[in-house]
Amino acid sequence: MKKNFQISRRKVLGAVFFDRLSGLWALAIIIGALVIFMPRFAIPNSVTIAILAVGTISYLYVLRLFFKQFLKNFITTHFKALCVQGFQTLAAIFILYSMNFDGKFSPYLLIFMVSSLVAIVPSIGGAIGLRETVIFTLATYLKLDQHIAVTISLIFYIISLLVASSGVYYIFRPQRLGG
Repeated sequence: MKKNFQISRRKVLGAVFFDRLSGLWALAIIIGALVIFMPRFAIPNSVTIAILAVGTISYLYVLRLFFKQFLKNFITTHFKALCVQGFQTLAAIFILYSMNFDGKFSPYLLIFMVSSLVAIVPSIGGAIGLRETVIFTLATYLKLDQHIAVTISLIFYIISLLVASSGVYYIFRPQRLGG
């Protein structure tokens, strides 16, 4: 982007960081919603909502302080971030249905989304192995079937890998991107 659009490295890194922050915010909102639907944690809904509200306000403060240039697109960006994380949650639901799972979905969705926090950190291989370790540990802690929990993650990873692999075409034919 720096080379093609004459944008400073600082702005490019800021945009990437902002993208990660918006994804983290969306994950926190969805995780908070899942915690509300899990009475086994015995966390009052008011506490969860208050934490999400304080987190969002703090996040807005950090944005205003360090990323003013991104504030004008705040609503659009965060709506898209919620959609992306929502579709990830929906994909996990469909994977559970495809496995003929008939138990409670929310604990599995919760650990799947918490494991997505690991995938936010850039790493080689899309955090394969790290996500599964987090999922296995949380499934054990919550007394869930570890095999089902890890299988959800692996199937999601394979689907993501197959879809992302379609972009290989543009590595060899960048002119097709229209740039």
